[in-house]
Amino acid sequence: QSSSILWQNHDSSVIIVDIPRSISLAQGSQPHPCSDHLLSCSALERPYDVQNEPKTCKGQANAQAQADPTDLYVKIVESALNESKANFQERFCLGRNFLRKDGRGSGRKRQREESNDNGQPSGAGLDTANLVAGSNISTLDVDCSPGVVVQAQISSALFITNESGSSAIFKIPGQMGDGNVVEYRAPTASTFSLSNCAKSAQFRQDIRDQASSAGNRYRFDMVVLDPPWPNRSVKRTHRTSGSTYHTATNLQGIEGLLHGMDLDMLLEKDGCIGVWITNKPSIRELMLGEGGLFDALGVELVEEWIWLKVTASGEPVTPLQSIWRRPYEVFLVGRKRHQYSPASSVEVAPAVTFRTILAVPDLHSRKPCLKEMTEQLLLRREKGQSRVLEVFARHLVAGWWSWGDECIKFNSRGCW
Repeated sequence: QSSSILWQNHDSSVIIVDIPRSISLAQGSQPHPCSDHLLSCSALERPYDVQNEPKTCKGQANAQAQADPTDLYVKIVESALNESKANFQERFCLGRNFLRKDGRGSGRKRQREESNDNGQPSGAGLDTANLVAGSNISTLDVDCSPGVVVQAQISSALFITNESGSSAIFKIPGQMGDGNVVEYRAPTASTFSLSNCAKSAQFRQDIRDQASSAGNRYRFDMVVLDPPWPNRSVKRTHRTSGSTYHTATNLQGIEGLLHGMDLDMLLEKDGCIGVWITNKPSIRELMLGEGGLFDALGVELVEEWIWLKVTASGEPVTPLQSIWRRPYEVFLVGRKRHQYSPASSVEVAPAVTFRTILAVPDLHSRKPCLKEMTEQLLLRREKGQSRVLEVFARHLVAGWWSWGDECIKFNSRGCW
């Protein structure tokens, strides 16, 4: 399977994607594709049994006030479901290698490390203190021979770059202090900063320093974000299951974090930004309202990608009108403002394009990797020439920059 797209219609407004394949495909390049299989969970065969819907009229009214106030998304995804089922009669996902309860992988993989349900090697934590200090640039100098292992000397490096033509395996000491190390894979041409996303001033400065030393441009054609939005189900711990990104305790906290990044200083003049949001109107307003993030960055909404979560047979995982558990998430795409009417010099708002991505859910917090789709639909440079930054990343992507304190999580050898 050379693509993670199982089917799409003529204008790519409806796309069926396999999530594990989208991530594994993004670990390689055309000359050196990734042939390994990402450990996943078994594909959902039946919709979830939603039992916590409010029963009283008052409860339903209060819940509806917090949910998406329009029927627009429902109409769009209903149409996408009908079109996909009329044209695609196969399963909505590829075969999976998944984690069993005993921690061992099933499927075609011959051997796997002991893993917990999050895909991390048992007892093998990550000592981030060894990774984030300093601002030197470190390059993984890798022999391209298959199976070569590199002991990464990155204790004083902020950015780690794999400039080889193939993936590199590097080792990082675990947290237990017992001498064990955790192996991670860095895709070809990937760069990552395993650091706190709240420390953006130093991050921006080091990007400029790196670009200056390497003779590269420092601005990005696209910035992708999956912010740790407040979540009512994890308010007690402020952490999502299987994640080291602490969710914000309130919208003011995440608003300050996002605005404080000054991402407009990193965007090309025709660059775009993509942000995953929840279905709360207040979060959408935080992105698109007056003084919101898009306004502050000087970008305007041009596309909305709706990820509809479906079963292996293509049924929504919950009812489309579910109050507490909508079966979709939205990816907002904005592009730098530059279009004006010649006659009046008044800015012309672009028409918003809607696309529906149908995909069977993977492990918790793992969304479809958008590399293949952004190259096809958004990025304007030749394939492989665009600079893309992913913020709050959970895995690396060949040719991309990744930033966050768990950006190499799913690159652990125990996840494959």
